[in-house]
Amino acid sequence: SKTSTTTTSTSTKTTKTTKTTSSTPTSVLPDYLSYLISLDVKWYLYLKDGLRQAADSCLMVKDMVEKNKEKIEKPKGGGENGQNAMSMF
Repeated sequence: SKTSTTTTSTSTKTTKTTKTTSSTPTSVLPDYLSYLISLDVKWYLYLKDGLRQAADSCLMVKDMVEKNKEKIEKPKGGGENGQNAMSMF
């Protein structure tokens, strides 16, 4: 609660004004509270989607590695005589 007092004096009369204000978060800025909630929801959904995309990417890599395990362990040209695909001659 804030109180301010103003006294004005002229040659014939004196005026005294007292102004009291009280502020609560919802009475002063209802639009700000609504904006803050919408911003919070926006970033929650943004981060939730990012986490879902990261999980999907990890599962896709896991699936590709499992399907190509044999090719990863024994690349083309890797036979019994010790040759592999990295050797040109």
